[in-house]
Amino acid sequence: IKSFCILKSALIAFIVISVPVQLSAAGRNSFGFLLLTPGARSAALGESYAALAEGSESVSANPSGLGFEERAQVTFHHLNYVEGILFHSLAYLRPMGKGAWCVQAGYLGVGGIQRTVADPTAADGFRETGEFSTYDMLASFSFGRTMTRNFAVGGTLRLARESLGDTSANGFAADGGFIYGRKSDPLRVGLALQHLGPKVKFSGESFDLPRLARLGVALRNSEGIALRWAPRNVLLTGDVVRYFSDGELVAG
Repeated sequence: IKSFCILKSALIAFIVISVPVQLSAAGRNSFGFLLLTPGARSAALGESYAALAEGSESVSANPSGLGFEERAQVTFHHLNYVEGILFHSLAYLRPMGKGAWCVQAGYLGVGGIQRTVADPTAADGFRETGEFSTYDMLASFSFGRTMTRNFAVGGTLRLARESLGDTSANGFAADGGFIYGRKSDPLRVGLALQHLGPKVKFSGESFDLPRLARLGVALRNSEGIALRWAPRNVLLTGDVVRYFSDGELVAG
């Protein structure tokens, strides 16, 4: 009972620190779809993946996790959101030397959006003039490698395109991070800086990318590792995320 109470308290603490609250004003940032994290495992963990960062899913959280990968992978994700919003992601991971590289492509599409324009002659002042669609695309290359037995670094270069009706914008961003701790270690710590890049021009206006810093901790209690306060085969992860806008800290 005592172990269960301690575990429950730890879980609550991790849940609290793992829910980032974005305080920036609506419309201040562009390319918000970069914040989507494809992958069932990272989604099930509340996207607390900066320290765990395993497999091709690490590309969206902390590319340094690629440094500990030893097997090739091909992953495909299909997410069906509400109102016909679809997200597809395809990734290929390949080990090489002391690390691994991964290429990823993603597509987010929304169709059937009603186009509404102001019309003083209409009863409510507006008139529908048909439908339009919007889509977002990305392509990225990531590489991670081990510097020592327990320490890995990695980075990502990403090209992205955002389209809304007859307006579109292109941009590029870079990620970088590190992880201390192997997959089998009871404690792993990871830090990643994501979506770093120049402002994007959209309809003549400049917008920031959704830049952020992500710090994570992962605790694993498996066979042969003694963490007396936690039951066997338990994995705890937690991330603290900070969002930036115009070079200033705006959320946590």
